[in-house]
This record gives sequence, C-alpha cells and structure tokens, in this order.
Amino acid sequence: MLSGKEAYELGLVDELGGWQIAVRRARKLAKIESANLIQYHQRMDFSSLFRLLGKSEGTKIKVDLGLDIPKLPLKVGYLYFLSPWMIH
Repeated sequence: MLSGKEAYELGLVDELGGWQIAVRRARKLAKIESANLIQYHQRMDFSSLFRLLGKSEGTKIKVDLGLDIPKLPLKVGYLYFLSPWMIH
C-alpha cells in the first residue's frame, strides 16, 4: 500500500489534494463550469466506536436460511446475492 506522497513521487498520480482539488481538476478536464456533485461520508454511529477498541479476528460468518444450498465461505464486509436457482 502506498501513501499519496509515494504515489505522486512514483508518477502514479498527477497531483495531491482533497475533494476540492479533485473537483477542480475534473471540471477542467471535462471543460465544464458546474456539475451536480455528491460527496458521500461514512456514517458515524455508536457501533463505529467499537472499531477504536480493536479489530475482530473473525473473517467468516455463518448464514442459515433454512435452505439446502452449496456451502460457500462467506466473508465479512461483502455483499452477497442469492440466485433464484438456489431456492428451488
């Protein structure tokens, strides 16, 4: 994993900066004056405070849907889609 400074020094990025610099650069490249931009922020709630206390070693979860489906290792933090063919 590289820091922004290391990526810049290796020529992997054009410049360093935050949201405003990225917006300015995108507008310049697209040759537009304005655009409807959305900046997403990570939600802060009570459960987020637990991350400050340490990281869990658990990397797998068990889901019991009451169906006879192939046993696949599910990983924490991923979204899963249950295909209709698995239900029939």
